[in-house]
Amino acid sequence: MTKPNPRARLARPACFALSALALSLSCALHAQEAPPATANEWGGVGLLQTPSARMADDGDLSFTASYNAPYARYNLTMQPFPWLEASFRYINVNNLLYGPSVAGDQHYKDKSIDFKLRLWEESRLLPEVAFGVRDLGGTGFFSSEYVVANKNFGPIDASIGFATGYIGNRGDFSNPLGAIDDRFKDRRSIANSDIANSGKFGLSNMFKGPVGIFGGITYQTPMDELLLKVEYDGNDYRREPRGNNLRQRTPINVGLVYVPSRNVELTAAWERGDAAMFSLTLRGNPGNTPAAPKPFDPPPQRLLPAAAVANQRAATNSSDASTAAPATSTDWAAVTAELQRNAGFRVERISRRGDELYIDGYQNRYLHAAKGL
Repeated sequence: MTKPNPRARLARPACFALSALALSLSCALHAQEAPPATANEWGGVGLLQTPSARMADDGDLSFTASYNAPYARYNLTMQPFPWLEASFRYINVNNLLYGPSVAGDQHYKDKSIDFKLRLWEESRLLPEVAFGVRDLGGTGFFSSEYVVANKNFGPIDASIGFATGYIGNRGDFSNPLGAIDDRFKDRRSIANSDIANSGKFGLSNMFKGPVGIFGGITYQTPMDELLLKVEYDGNDYRREPRGNNLRQRTPINVGLVYVPSRNVELTAAWERGDAAMFSLTLRGNPGNTPAAPKPFDPPPQRLLPAAAVANQRAATNSSDASTAAPATSTDWAAVTAELQRNAGFRVERISRRGDELYIDGYQNRYLHAAKGL
């Protein structure tokens, strides 16, 4: 008779314990809130240097100013449709000059246009996927084309993408389109090509050259206002435009994003293992602007502290103490905490107008605002 293997007996409970632990961790992750969509230093929704498949809310308009030596970037980004993001950018290159004979000591300037198109939304099994083009309508110095996918795991939003051009300059593998046409295998140097002219759409270089991998995660920390971003940068900074090459000790970039309100984002990061990056994003949405009060509506009443409310009621009812009801008060801090805990609704202001109570804020539990209704 064959003796039972003692390792097999130990393996069964160990496997069961590991399975239970994995299930518990999975449930715990999915019980936490997903991180909100925030801007990268190029203005669009993404990590730090790289884009993601996420989109801002429909109708969002944002301005992002970022500095990462030697680049100062000023970006205006719009979300005209839920599936389309468009950015307009102005870059100041602090260590390059136009040329003394042209503009004296003026630093080199560059302008560009980006767009990102969502192909499909995230589902239970499939990630959200988007296609985008960077620097389409400028000099083409930073031109790139990419496909990126995102999947949410509770407080972690993970992305991975593939790019030709600037975002994928590391060139991790050859372009698969080269099997169709040899012209896709190589990408012309922008500095020596005929598309390095501001204002022209450089289509001749699109989808050409080796493909680089990029991606990373955004983590919603236990502090609601703080996000952690870690990314793998697909760019090779030894191939910067105009020979303005930069030192890169590591392709890993790490940053923190502070979101004190839905209108402000502050980012601090360490990139290339060699340089600090800081950015400020101001965000608004005309569609979310509160409607103007009607001309004959009474003004909103300021909510008084609980003690003042109790004293006011006591004074009002002092003439009829025998029928007065006991004074009650509302703990608005508790109401705010309960709304956040149950509905993921972050309260910014509570006010009252007549018999109506108004609560202003926004939900931060779901990636898509419609799901929070």
